[in-house]
Amino acid sequence: MRLILKFVLLLFIVSCSTSEKNIDSYEVNTKLNLQYRKSRDGKFGKINKEDLNAFYTTLQKELNVTVDTSKVLLINFMQKGRNCISQSLDPKIITNIEGISNRMANNYNASDLFVYTKESYIYPLEKSEAWILDNGFVKANIFPSDQNCQGFFIIRPDGKFYKYYGEDYFSVVKRLLESQYWDF
Repeated sequence: MRLILKFVLLLFIVSCSTSEKNIDSYEVNTKLNLQYRKSRDGKFGKINKEDLNAFYTTLQKELNVTVDTSKVLLINFMQKGRNCISQSLDPKIITNIEGISNRMANNYNASDLFVYTKESYIYPLEKSEAWILDNGFVKANIFPSDQNCQGFFIIRPDGKFYKYYGEDYFSVVKRLLESQYWDF
């Protein structure tokens, strides 16, 4: 009887600890399906001059970078997300993202940054000199949702911005860089 009681107690403890470990875990959707399409989302907004200055000051301090505030800024972002097609792709995707972003920044006189969280799915981004490990600032203040593993944030010197959750987003970035009018 005592042995059975110990076994039941041990089973209870193991099951409780297992459920705690699974609170943060979830199955990742790696397919281009309805669930993935619903995870893509974009929003326009505007930051007033005072908040914009505070944003740039804090961003530069937190990421230890210098940003030209007279240019459009594009922040490419990677994190752990519930939807992530690129999780199952070749790690060369990182090189492609860097190349396309750099080319667009040069063509449209913009600046670009590459930021990732340590939980990102793609191969260790610390091997790339271009990617900056987020200390929590970008995740908390720009990309708080984990609906998708990639996204971008683009902000103009006048404070107008667009935030997008989703992968393969450079056609959207190009349209924004070419447009004078951003809808709200």
